[in-house]
Amino acid sequence: MRPPSRRPLFRQIVLGVPATLLVGISTGCGFGDGTLDAVDPDAAPRNPTYDQVFLILDRSCAPCHKEGEDEGGDRLLASLGDAPPRIFAEPDLSTCNGIQGALAEIHDTVLQSGSMPPGAWPRLSEEEKLTLQRWLDQGACSPCSSGCP
Repeated sequence: MRPPSRRPLFRQIVLGVPATLLVGISTGCGFGDGTLDAVDPDAAPRNPTYDQVFLILDRSCAPCHKEGEDEGGDRLLASLGDAPPRIFAEPDLSTCNGIQGALAEIHDTVLQSGSMPPGAWPRLSEEEKLTLQRWLDQGACSPCSSGCP
């Protein structure tokens, strides 16, 4: 009895990879690269809270923007190979005061230019961006800001 041929598996791999790439390219494969106008308005909270925004920033921003810790950016850079010991820590997006002090930067780099998060770091979804935008539009209320209800 002849051993099973590996040719079908080889064909699946050789033909499957280009097909997958073609589908990814044709569908615009970047998560978070759409416009806020294209987002289902019900996909994000209408009145986002600081806690909802903090979860987004803590997961997507604070690993690199965390003052006084040797984690986050260092871990990310270490995984990329030879790199400087730290990305920059400013602004510190791991604390309420740090987030409040960086509202303009969050707006400019995350929502307007889309330059953050950088490189291969996962982009924010359109729903996460809409949550941030609504929170900013509604006054960016947080436990450390004054004049919040």
